[in-house]
Amino acid sequence: MIEKSEENTNKSNTTFSKEVIDLWNPSDLEVAKFERILTPKWKNKWAESKIIHGKKILDEIPFQSRWKVLEIGCGIGRLVSEFSKTFDFVEGVDFSESMIAFTNEYLKDYENCKVHLNNGIDLSNLHSNKYDFVYSMITFQHIDSKQVIESYIGEIHRVLKKSGYIKLQFMTPSLNSMKDWGTRRGYDFRSNEELLELFSDFNVELEIDPTQEKWIWVRGQV
Repeated sequence: MIEKSEENTNKSNTTFSKEVIDLWNPSDLEVAKFERILTPKWKNKWAESKIIHGKKILDEIPFQSRWKVLEIGCGIGRLVSEFSKTFDFVEGVDFSESMIAFTNEYLKDYENCKVHLNNGIDLSNLHSNKYDFVYSMITFQHIDSKQVIESYIGEIHRVLKKSGYIKLQFMTPSLNSMKDWGTRRGYDFRSNEELLELFSDFNVELEIDPTQEKWIWVRGQV
């Protein structure tokens, strides 16, 4: 099920440059899957990627099957579909109209999934105190505004239930891993401390990805 807000769409269009909007609104599904969401090396491993990345996200999270779960930056629903087998209900948000449109076909047979077109800034179209777990992968490293990232963190706190959990992926601060990313480049945190400052309302810790040191996870709960 897809939920779209005209107000959110208009807000998104006035916040991001045309270049950024065009980049994240590919017209071709294969481009969306292997040039935006993943890289070409995963072209014959789409199903495998869902399992591998799903396990990374749930590592060290004491999850329960009855949970309601939210993904920030859901793309075409790759991980939403994977987690639909684990949780009672899974939702996702993305600011890309074409990505959300692709989910119409991709998630058509999943009854416990729902995606929302948001404005790329906040979660204003979602209810407070609703989710047991919020996660994000391959998303925050493409947001070039610290203010927008901070807005998202505050909104995640709002929509989480008391003692709800988070697992959010970022680029490891100070490595300057995104220097050649162009339009895809997000805000580069100078230190772990600068990143952690955004999570003052959470009890979190940082976890370096054991497979690639350029990735770091913020894991914890409200």
